[in-house]
Amino acid sequence: MSEFSPELEKAVDDLVGQIIMSKEYSRYQKQKEILRDNPSLREDVDRIRHLSEELRKYEDDDSAYDEYERIENEYEELYENRRVHDFIQAETDFIRQFQDIYARIVSGIDFDL
Repeated sequence: MSEFSPELEKAVDDLVGQIIMSKEYSRYQKQKEILRDNPSLREDVDRIRHLSEELRKYEDDDSAYDEYERIENEYEELYENRRVHDFIQAETDFIRQFQDIYARIVSGIDFDL
């Protein structure tokens, strides 16, 4: 890992501390514990992630409409499980928080990606 100036090191530590205290992180950690204690729930979450990737693969392929429908129905059935929904929502909220932080950092400095 690169060495930061003491001021930057403190700022990063402060940011990490604020993330850890955020409601998004707290909800995500709580849902992660529930998932860890329930292997079948973990399988459902992993399956919904796989199905989500499959849906993206077929969404622009009109010739695969039946397969898209089948995958979408299975996805929706899994997502109706409140515990699966709660985990996916907490994870999504936490990821969005990270994306927003990253976007603010990049927009605040002159950095071309």
